[in-house]
Amino acid sequence: MSPHTLEPPPALPDPPPPHDLDLHGFSYEERREILPAVTEAVSSGGCWLRERRVVGFSQVEFRFEMQLRGAIDLYSNLIGTGLELSPGTHAELAGLCTLRHNHRQDQHMRNRPSRVLSVRLEVNFLEDAAFELGLAGIGLA
Repeated sequence: MSPHTLEPPPALPDPPPPHDLDLHGFSYEERREILPAVTEAVSSGGCWLRERRVVGFSQVEFRFEMQLRGAIDLYSNLIGTGLELSPGTHAELAGLCTLRHNHRQDQHMRNRPSRVLSVRLEVNFLEDAAFELGLAGIGLA
């Protein structure tokens, strides 16, 4: 091969399938009531909680993994906490439930291991946010 001949770049691996979910919810309830309920909803939905962290004064983030077959349980558990889910989150979770149903029916997928999804759930506390904005409005924050 001559020094002027360009070799094709090495093939890049296929990008991972787009399976990460970004869910959003909000609540007017107090944190001490909602946070344990959401933690329990995630755990009892068959998910593995990886991280729970405070992002800001009025926001908490949960990161967890779930098997596709747990989509219905997670969805119903989150609704059961009293957490208000965004329209996009409702659509994502409803889509997962449909995907799970179709996944189970597909003969080619029947013997394959369950799909594991990474999920980020952002929970906003609106009363805290309103309080914070009120303090900022009067110059105390």
